[in-house]
Amino acid sequence: EQLLRDVEELKKQRATATETAAPAVDGDEASTQPTGKRNYLLLPDISVIGTAAGLFSTDKRDEDRRRLGFDEFELAIQGDVYPNVRANAFLVAAPGEDEPLGVEEAYLTFLGVRPNLNVWLGRKFVPFGRTGEQHPHSWLYTRQLLPRKNLIAGEGLIGDGVGFRYTLPTGKKLFTNLAVGYWSGVGSGEIRSGSPFGDEIEEGPGAGFDRRFLSARLWTAFAPSNNSELELGASYARGRASFIDEDEVELGRGRNTIRGLDLSYRLFRQ
Repeated sequence: EQLLRDVEELKKQRATATETAAPAVDGDEASTQPTGKRNYLLLPDISVIGTAAGLFSTDKRDEDRRRLGFDEFELAIQGDVYPNVRANAFLVAAPGEDEPLGVEEAYLTFLGVRPNLNVWLGRKFVPFGRTGEQHPHSWLYTRQLLPRKNLIAGEGLIGDGVGFRYTLPTGKKLFTNLAVGYWSGVGSGEIRSGSPFGDEIEEGPGAGFDRRFLSARLWTAFAPSNNSELELGASYARGRASFIDEDEVELGRGRNTIRGLDLSYRLFRQ
């Protein structure tokens, strides 16, 4: 009951703020005068997220064992810039990198262009796989999923371009989502040989695109019970790419096609 009374009080305060009018001004100043409900739209949401990782092991051959280090920090700037248009920018810096601050993502999202259809425009994580659009702090684990890590280079599926996401009308019990895009890649494929067991074991190759490429992902989910969820996804990307080694030397180029399937089951404790 107390919670309901607090909600009603907040609704009354919002209604009072919305009815507040600003003093009349001339010229362009009228469009920037903060009043009532529009006031909070003038400032974006800003957050800073740091990521630290540690390794505890009894393997004396691993020089990084028993160490806790700062991995990177991310500055996120997000906000509404126009009705049904949202801007997202993510700036990332990592210790030891040559570039002190880099643009990881910067794109506009046009919401509801058509019923169930959103459009992206800008630099974005390309939808590929279960965690393709997630930042490290959003992962359920401390590192990227191994199948994706072994298949795709570190920044292989980041692109500048346009993408579309459409929610298919498949009913209330089945959720189905289709995402397609046309991008200009910003990462090459990598062939790395670094390994704690020597150079004989390769950690790649990791796929990537540094030219124009197409992407598509179909994702569906349904709830077998009230406290569980089953998800199935299929991903596809095709375009031109080059492969480089750890010294940034180009080893070759050509047409590259990657495909992926992902299945996940989640059980929620009640």
